[in-house]
Amino acid sequence: MGEHYPVAARHHGTAMASLIIHGDLTDGGPPLDRPVYVRPILQPHEFMPGHEQVVPNRLLTDVLHRAIRRIVKGEGNQPAAAPSVRVVNLSIGAQTRALTRRMSPVGRLLDWLAHSYNLLFVVSAGNHTDEFTIPADAAHDTDAARLAAMRDGFETALLRGILPPGDALNALTVGATHSDGLGEIEVPDTVWDITHPDAPAHYGSVGPGVDRSVKPDLHHSGGRALYTRPIVLPGQTDVAVGLARTAATGPGLQVAAPGRGGATNSTVFTNGTSNATALVTREASRLFDLLESDNRDPEDAPLPDPQYHPLLVRALLAHASSWGAWENSLRNDLGLHGQDARRQLTALLGYGRLDPSRLGEAASNRAVLIAGGQIARNERHTYSFPLPPSLRAKAEWHRFTITLAFMAPTVGQLTRYRSAKVYFSTPDTSLAGGDRTDAEHNAVRRGSLQHEIVQGTRSMSFVDGDVFPVHVECMDDAQRLRAGNTIRYALVVSAETAEQTSNTIHDEVRDRLRLRARERARGRIRPQ
Repeated sequence: MGEHYPVAARHHGTAMASLIIHGDLTDGGPPLDRPVYVRPILQPHEFMPGHEQVVPNRLLTDVLHRAIRRIVKGEGNQPAAAPSVRVVNLSIGAQTRALTRRMSPVGRLLDWLAHSYNLLFVVSAGNHTDEFTIPADAAHDTDAARLAAMRDGFETALLRGILPPGDALNALTVGATHSDGLGEIEVPDTVWDITHPDAPAHYGSVGPGVDRSVKPDLHHSGGRALYTRPIVLPGQTDVAVGLARTAATGPGLQVAAPGRGGATNSTVFTNGTSNATALVTREASRLFDLLESDNRDPEDAPLPDPQYHPLLVRALLAHASSWGAWENSLRNDLGLHGQDARRQLTALLGYGRLDPSRLGEAASNRAVLIAGGQIARNERHTYSFPLPPSLRAKAEWHRFTITLAFMAPTVGQLTRYRSAKVYFSTPDTSLAGGDRTDAEHNAVRRGSLQHEIVQGTRSMSFVDGDVFPVHVECMDDAQRLRAGNTIRYALVVSAETAEQTSNTIHDEVRDRLRLRARERARGRIRPQ
């Protein structure tokens, strides 16, 4: 596609590469230390200067299929261009087809590619940038306009569905939050900020995914968006609000841009779910570096085999996500009550906002266990998380988080899309001394990424040596999984509490795992 895509028109690709390599330029983070392979799949729009589109005379499924095969397998007599690639960033969305009930063709392709080539696809949920309306009497006050904009987004959620290929079951789909690194700025009277800080962005697509699964999977910084301040005429009941242009002055994420006359230092400010996806891809690269470096103590168990790394990275990214304060604020602002409120919020929030500070960082008040395996039909794998003694009989805040990711085999001819399912049983809330929070308990099992949080302040009753069991199981879904076939999965389990409650959880869990490993080793040594 490069011959039809001059450098001066490569705005989107340049911005995404900039975010993946450098992050938000305003923050000045360190660049990645691994190469990024770029393959253009867009070209300049024929009638809209400054806009780019998927090649109009080619099927997107064919373009993507050939692009991925060239990367990992090669094409014709050409060898693979970048066979070491394990994570693929797709910051695109097909504007003409929001998810309705069935998986899109390009979503099916991504599911097959992820399963066949063991790849992690990080995909944007998509943007809906059309004008929306708010009551005219809310247009005179910023706080009232924020509330009205939020309620309009909730009421029109069916019209803002996930855009392909973000509907893919085996992909990590990313939404955007209203945040960036620019800080406070002065804005003219013609625009206003009507999105709550760090809240899900109004322009972002919302779920649910296919079969009412959790989509988008998580949210990350997409850049703040300002909106034009409407002029209210006498007798008007509603007014239209549209996005303002802020590329030159911000706010937004600061990215590299094609410069005039060959300049190499041009930057602009942008926003969108594509931006958030690129930043999540950057975090995914950091996690791959940690897994591949294997800087563990010799006494600790080895990390899972590299074949599980794409799934582990996907699980770790979701594991570091939560609703936080979003639930209470949205329940109040949207007037949501009862059991159905959690289902409605799951469609809006997915698994919540990614907290990068929880990725790969050691914390004395948190212990994280990771595992990978392959499971067959009607099998159960049980993992035992040692309960830290410092949590025993303490009525203090604590949290258990469990995340499971698997490569779901899919079928195309049946009503149900997922061929088989892997899941972990409902956590023992009594043993954990807490209650389930965040995503609705039925929705978390409908995709290929299950993420559950149990937290509370009830005291835990156990004796030294007790464990918190996690049971991973495999069952048929749309089809019968054939004998001898297995499904690859990755599991992440963590326990944490406040630092003032205990700062020894990490060491306590590690010591018990080392003791368990030594006991197993002694059991394998038989006297002659």
